[in-house]
Amino acid sequence: MSYLDFLFYTFDKDENGKIYLMMLLEIFKICLNIDYKQIEYIKDEKGKLNLIFNLEYNNENKKITIDKQDFDNIKKIILLQNIPDYDDAYIDPKMEKALKEAQEFMNKNKKKMASLEDQIVCVMLALHEVDEKNIHNLTIRKFTKILQRYDYKLHYEIYKQAECSGMVTFKQEIDHWMSDLSVKDKYADVKVDFDEFKNKINGKGNVK
Repeated sequence: MSYLDFLFYTFDKDENGKIYLMMLLEIFKICLNIDYKQIEYIKDEKGKLNLIFNLEYNNENKKITIDKQDFDNIKKIILLQNIPDYDDAYIDPKMEKALKEAQEFMNKNKKKMASLEDQIVCVMLALHEVDEKNIHNLTIRKFTKILQRYDYKLHYEIYKQAECSGMVTFKQEIDHWMSDLSVKDKYADVKVDFDEFKNKINGKGNVK
């Protein structure tokens, strides 16, 4: 069952179906800038549910049926535009659960992330912005990336000053704060190479 077919089934059969439908329509309204009246959710002559957008194109009204592939593409675009580190690579559910648990274990002793209010203050400082309303106009993606980049810039400047002082040396070269910050593997910090694993337990047992 495709994700769109699953949603159709939920809208039609689940007791909260109407609520889920309104949530989906609200997402379309916000992300695609279309009104509820431009979206139809109807059954065809075979009883199959269809999602239809009534859009204006070249001064003509067009009815566009959104199939499961269209829906997946729209969903992916929305996620890519709003989540900087979004990764749609497939991971076995059991493996993903284990990785998330390992990540939670690694992070449990780390300091809690600042509240959203404090994050907004941080972005205001980064942009030298005094009007909080201007921060509210930023997209979630842009807000997150500004916060990440500003944090990276501060750490780069601290590390670079320490290195230039001659009092501290680093094993690896310090990446410039304008380098690519893309996360290729969001679970990299909890994964261990097999050879590295063998070396770590060397003398404590045999690994075959």
